[in-house]
Amino acid sequence: MIGILKKILFAIYREIFGVIEFIAIYSPRTKIGGLLRKVYWKSRLNIGKNFQIDRGSMVENVKLVQIGNNFLVGMNVWISAGECKGIFIGNDVWISKDSYIRSANHSFDRTDIPMREQGHTCGSVEFNNREYSIVIEDGCWIASNCTILSGSHIGEGAIISTGSVVSGKIPPYSIVIGNPARVISNRKKIKV
Repeated sequence: MIGILKKILFAIYREIFGVIEFIAIYSPRTKIGGLLRKVYWKSRLNIGKNFQIDRGSMVENVKLVQIGNNFLVGMNVWISAGECKGIFIGNDVWISKDSYIRSANHSFDRTDIPMREQGHTCGSVEFNNREYSIVIEDGCWIASNCTILSGSHIGEGAIISTGSVVSGKIPPYSIVIGNPARVISNRKKIKV
């Protein structure tokens, strides 16, 4: 009887937390909505000072995500750190609306069992004497509708253009575009 009561109370707790989470994440783009999101994410994420996470954006498996200072995220960004070595996001990083960061991939090597039963694989990126599945270094701008996949390492100051799909190493200060993302220029070589 006590075991059943504990299960019921835990289910009620999860429902209440789900409602609170929904209110915090999907509140309007007002000062109060922004404050609710700031309080909610500060209590859950390993995140630095001065950040803004806009309406509808989500971070999954927060214990595997490390974020620096001055982080700005647009609407409906999804950072998914499922079954991986972690995601590192440096200081002064801007991720624009509707972008997707995915640190693991479904395994599909076996044909004798369904893919959903095969687990996940993830890339490996060495950075600051640690292993991550995705690294986005300081000063990067990920434009809207981009996809960053497992094993990606985006170097300092890089710009990932709208709609790009990144799945590897991007050199510092590069400007990349496309699917797959390719370097088209370098910010340090551009003369004004």
